[in-house]
Amino acid sequence: MLVRLGARVPTMASLAIFMAGLGLLPTPGKIGVAARSLLLMRHGVPIRMSLVAYFAERLFDLAGLLLLAAIFYRGPLSDGLTTIAVAGLACIALVARYPDPFVHALRRLVGRWPKPLLAVNATAGLLHAAKRLLAFPQALMFVLLGVLANVVVGLLVWGVLGYLSAGVSVGTGIGAVALAHLTGSASMAPGGLGGFEVALLLDLEHKGIQRDDALIVVTCVRIVTLWGGVFVGLPLMLSGLRRDRLERKAGKVP
Repeated sequence: MLVRLGARVPTMASLAIFMAGLGLLPTPGKIGVAARSLLLMRHGVPIRMSLVAYFAERLFDLAGLLLLAAIFYRGPLSDGLTTIAVAGLACIALVARYPDPFVHALRRLVGRWPKPLLAVNATAGLLHAAKRLLAFPQALMFVLLGVLANVVVGLLVWGVLGYLSAGVSVGTGIGAVALAHLTGSASMAPGGLGGFEVALLLDLEHKGIQRDDALIVVTCVRIVTLWGGVFVGLPLMLSGLRRDRLERKAGKVP
């Protein structure tokens, strides 16, 4: 995404900075995003550009999760979730392709309230700055990359349950992960903490999985999707910030 926006960051440095951002995933206020932007600055990436990339990344991930939920989720919320997923995908596609009517409508809606208007204006700026990323066909590639990552987590659910002799289909595992991620995002908690775990646990129990087995699955998934990233990323974050501070003191970076 940064390359598409015109930035050139060495591959290994980019990977280290991305993983460093995951180290602060459970923290409130998107502290990991801010720290990642600071680390990218030493490679000549303006904060606005890194925020645009993050905004697009989250948008593509949401689109991928809605797609997976519409295709694979089967449960008590199936009909309603499928409708929401299809409508959400259509809205994302329309807003990405035609942002101005969407922004104008929101401005008229919240025009009397300064803080919501400020949020709308910020979103409008990010949408326009992310035009290169939101353009087809590369936008489809970014969505599919996010889909692939979540499919891998679904395969983990399927594999762990199979090992526990409480097998479900691959599609069931993928659908459960999509629902859990969407619930975690809707909860607005850092890293989806609480919402993700409860949604995945209840969905697996509804499908006939014993609670002990479901708890093992939730633990394995969170180690991979959250705490594994924290374990790897936090030392990288601390190392990067320390190196950045030392270089600033030495006058090597502005």
